[in-house]
Amino acid sequence: MVRERGLLLQIVVGMEDPRVYHPNLVVGNTDATPLVPILKAEPAARVQLLHFTGDLRGADLAKLVSQTSVTMDISRWEGNGAVGRMIGTAPESRAVRVPVERVLFGSHAPYFPLETALLKLVESPASAAQLHAIMQGNARRLLPQA
Repeated sequence: MVRERGLLLQIVVGMEDPRVYHPNLVVGNTDATPLVPILKAEPAARVQLLHFTGDLRGADLAKLVSQTSVTMDISRWEGNGAVGRMIGTAPESRAVRVPVERVLFGSHAPYFPLETALLKLVESPASAAQLHAIMQGNARRLLPQA
């Protein structure tokens, strides 16, 4: 229905950081792998994952990037140069994990301060064109045209 109506579907993968929970409450990361066959079946559907961590140990990110056209925001990418590591521009990057064309700005406000997301962009090695794409270009391309 999303594809047929030309809409954008945003799927929230995680709302809170599991590190803030009480130690007796075991909450793991969300596994997005079950989305892969669904998204593969509808390649023209515009789908964005919100607050997706892109866990370096998880295979879900690799499958989502290689087998679907899903986009994701930067709101939960943590650590110095996280955006650069994910798009492959940081010196320590082994490879592009998410093509810059599929990355959108996201702040996770009001849970995180907006300045946190802005700092992620400033501290990550990226060209002006890449920053422009993340901050607005990719979103403009993704949003339904009125």
